[in-house]
Amino acid sequence: MEKLKTLGIKDLFVKTYFVEEKTEKLFEEILRTYDKKISYIIGDLVTNEISIGIKIKTNTIWIRQGKFKDIELSSWQGKPTHIIEELEEIKNIIVS
Repeated sequence: MEKLKTLGIKDLFVKTYFVEEKTEKLFEEILRTYDKKISYIIGDLVTNEISIGIKIKTNTIWIRQGKFKDIELSSWQGKPTHIIEELEEIKNIIVS
């Protein structure tokens, strides 16, 4: 949460969830009360949280950095809505 404040993007989100165990069931439960068209799943592991977001048809932002930056999804798994390399880029996506 501190990183979001530092980046000046905390107020762009109505609600923010930071979860350790990322499952389709959990994400579906969280998104049940929100519009998937204006919701985002953001993460650095494309084969986990991002692939779940693609599967449940919500916006995804893959932060392509760190030890998972070179992992790719198969073409049949789909593509993230957005791919960024720095957290600061989230603001441009959310505001536009």
